[in-house]
Amino acid sequence: MLATLTAPSDLHNDRREHATLRALTCHAPQRFLDPAGNALRATVHAMTIAAPKPWFLYLLECAGGRIYTGITVDVEARYAAHVAGKGARFTRAYPPSRILLSLTFADRSAASRAEYRVKQLSALQKRALIAGTFDCDFGNAGEVDAVADLKAPDGPAE
Repeated sequence: MLATLTAPSDLHNDRREHATLRALTCHAPQRFLDPAGNALRATVHAMTIAAPKPWFLYLLECAGGRIYTGITVDVEARYAAHVAGKGARFTRAYPPSRILLSLTFADRSAASRAEYRVKQLSALQKRALIAGTFDCDFGNAGEVDAVADLKAPDGPAE
């Protein structure tokens, strides 16, 4: 398939971009070619070197004093989805009242590993983590970039 593709000559200088282009054009060639059949280098280039978005581990306080733990790339948008009843089944059953904690990780993999570790903690340990008095070892989840306490306005008393 790649043999029929007329790509800019400088595309061949970067093997990673070339391999990415080859893999993408094999699966959906019409998406990455212009009308003349030339490779859309900007698309491939952006896909190969774009910096990964940071992922966040967040803890929500839910009805009955329960704590929900999840990961996302946009904490505020995900919180709004939970409040609107569009989030996880748990938060539909126990609506969240505020964001207790948000931790930033370099990628989804690190955030997922940290989420698993936090979900293993007891409720008391989670509350200590939120208060900053519990040193949670995230193992090989990567470095925690930032800790931010994003308290949302308290909802109506239940």
